[in-house]
Amino acid sequence: TRIHKPLSSVFITFGDPSKLTYWMEGLKKIDHIYGLPFSEGSKYRITFIVRKTRITAIEEIIKVDWKKRLVLEMKMPRMNLHADLFFSRMDEFSEIQGTYTVSGGNFITKILLPWMKPAIRKKLNGGMDRFKTVMEEKK
Repeated sequence: TRIHKPLSSVFITFGDPSKLTYWMEGLKKIDHIYGLPFSEGSKYRITFIVRKTRITAIEEIIKVDWKKRLVLEMKMPRMNLHADLFFSRMDEFSEIQGTYTVSGGNFITKILLPWMKPAIRKKLNGGMDRFKTVMEEKK
């Protein structure tokens, strides 16, 4: 995702839990559980709605390398998500590249995961598109 904003602003906004509601679809509530905000080891309880179903996840910040890398893990009842995101500056754009690893938390999810991945990818890409829109609308 390429965003026409300074790298510092992109990195800080992306990692700020209080700003997630602006771009994360279905997010209803975020509660701080542990640690300093936006630092390694900090944990949050995230509640969101997916197709009328309330889902609660625990997100932990695994690694923060200022303006370079952010590693997050999100544990949900039926699946887990590991995000490894890299931030860089290219020309007039800040760029976010990432890899996401999704694993099933139960037997049924593990079986269905290959068919679920396109929908998960679409949801993640939509979130990044919304993040870009929010960032570029900011003055």
